[in-house]
Amino acid sequence: MFAKVNYRRTVAVLMALTLVASVLVAAPAAAADDPAPDYTATFDACGGVPGSGFEDVPEGHANAGDIDCIAYYGITKGTSATTYSPLMGVSREHMALFLTRLAGLVGIEVVADPGNTGFTDIGDLSAESQTAIGQLADLGITKGTSATTYSPASNVTRGQMALFISRLMDQMDPMADGDLDYGHTPSDVEDTPDTPVGSPFTDLGSATKSAYDAITDLYELGVASGISDTAYNPSARITRAAMAGFMAAVLDHSNARPAGVTIQASQTSGFGEISDAVIAVSYRDDSFMPMEDVSITIFDSEAVGEFTEDGTCATATDCDWSENESTTDESGNNFDTTGVAEEGKTNTYYAWMGDDDTTEFDADDVDYASVTLSSTTDATAIKVTTDINENADENTVNLDSDSSVTLTVQLVDDDEADVAKSGVTISVGLEQATHEVYPGPDALTTDDNGQATFTITGPESTDEDDLDREDTVTFTPDLDGDAATANAGDAETLTIQWSDEAAALVSSKASAPGYAIVDDDNKVTIKASVTYYDQYGNPAGKGETVTITINSTNTATKRVNSRGTASYSATVDDGTKGTISVTFSEVSGETATANDVYVVNHAPDDSSVSAKIDDVYEDDNRFRIGSDLYSYDSDDTFVQDGDLISLDEFEDAITGDPPAISSVDIVSYDDDGSSIFSIGP
Repeated sequence: MFAKVNYRRTVAVLMALTLVASVLVAAPAAAADDPAPDYTATFDACGGVPGSGFEDVPEGHANAGDIDCIAYYGITKGTSATTYSPLMGVSREHMALFLTRLAGLVGIEVVADPGNTGFTDIGDLSAESQTAIGQLADLGITKGTSATTYSPASNVTRGQMALFISRLMDQMDPMADGDLDYGHTPSDVEDTPDTPVGSPFTDLGSATKSAYDAITDLYELGVASGISDTAYNPSARITRAAMAGFMAAVLDHSNARPAGVTIQASQTSGFGEISDAVIAVSYRDDSFMPMEDVSITIFDSEAVGEFTEDGTCATATDCDWSENESTTDESGNNFDTTGVAEEGKTNTYYAWMGDDDTTEFDADDVDYASVTLSSTTDATAIKVTTDINENADENTVNLDSDSSVTLTVQLVDDDEADVAKSGVTISVGLEQATHEVYPGPDALTTDDNGQATFTITGPESTDEDDLDREDTVTFTPDLDGDAATANAGDAETLTIQWSDEAAALVSSKASAPGYAIVDDDNKVTIKASVTYYDQYGNPAGKGETVTITINSTNTATKRVNSRGTASYSATVDDGTKGTISVTFSEVSGETATANDVYVVNHAPDDSSVSAKIDDVYEDDNRFRIGSDLYSYDSDDTFVQDGDLISLDEFEDAITGDPPAISSVDIVSYDDDGSSIFSIGP
């Protein structure tokens, strides 16, 4: 692979180079180990531009946005009023037109009259094309195909395109704020240990040294893309669609921005608190030229609070022109605002062209630009699950039926909610039969769902006595991206028991409803059941008998079926409410226990009470206060500390161990209609 260093060859090769320097061929190139572009543009020149309306560029086309962009800026006029011809090649004549228009937009001075180029094959072209070719030659972007020919009808290859674009970009000043660059040029691309120069393209072996460097540099800038993940195809003709992609990316690095007021952020999303996003506010005239000392009001929703129903700020003075006035610099930009967003929240920044007579912003009536920063709650821990039978005793795996186990590591937040964060490294430690495996397994990396998987294989032996083994797997995540700070406090450990022992009944799960509602005859019906399992989590105990007793007076002996389950249902007279006990007799040394059943009434409509919640039945959207059962659903109104909240927020507040809120004010209650529930802070 070529590095950006001086070429060193043998003496014989150096002598040959003096004769063929203009067609130097590169050595076969291999893909970079980590070919991620390191010099991409911070901001976007094409965001929010209108559609071009070309009928042959459907909305789903890969370069639709790029074509819309260069049409908006006047770089292309299409092949007709309604067509762009994205698959058509680009002639050298048309490339001259495109590049000179692009040069003017990115701040490169283009002479109006370049004079005689000396090219003898462009006399039949339009005056605009002849001027563009002369301007291109004056800029040193191309010198023609010979001293006297330009070959205007020849197609531009993808390798030539990279050379032209690279030479053009090195003459422009990228978007910047003083010494802080928000765009780059090929001359900025530097090969360092931290940012090695490279690309994923493996087909650049036939490219010249200059073309190779141009393609690689433009890839590092995020300007050049291939025809596939690993192929650039430098000798193929460039299509008009691909050309649009290159030029739109050049605009991103430049100071070009759409006409009027625009606002962008260097970071619009992230995990955890966003504290230092750069907010770029720009103003351009109708010719896309930057305007200096333009006054613009900049404010954010976190500072002004929610907008009122008529679109005005919660506090008028927070949107006052004199309070938030900023001005653009000589490049037509303002970078004075730092973007922030609290963890798990959003914050929208607004740029508004107010005037001296306007003191109040109205989102419904004024023109403004905005950008939203969205923070996702960051991962603070991991949870580990397996494909082992959930009813297995201490993760015991039957070697006669399962030879491997897959463990899934999931990133979670403080509330144990999944966090879909990719790229987090998780180291894996493995101990088998009390001996640490060294070297240990390779580290894992989370995917877009915040997950990583690890598969472990059980023991293999012809000696049955050697088949039992205990494996302990430890996962340690690098949650903050600094491997040096990853510690055992973040680790999760799981032990797997491999066994080929005969199945035996070892555990049970008994169940009874949490509550039972009294019917019109003052009776309740209760169904209780118990399921038995072997050490591998499979149903067990078929044919065994178990005695089930409900409320001490209702007893039945039931046989365990093939699913390992026995059930009994009884109707109980109840005039006093309270709890009803459920018991099970011992089976093969295993005693099952179920919860007591609380006997309740439906709470009366139109009731109003302020009291402690005794129990919450989240699956049924119900809670109990004393012996009264209340229902809630999405038709109800939920209030917390005077503010409306959602059903999910209400449920989060009243559930948990312990719950965030233990009491509730039932302002009004209607079982079949709309109720109002209020909780404190």
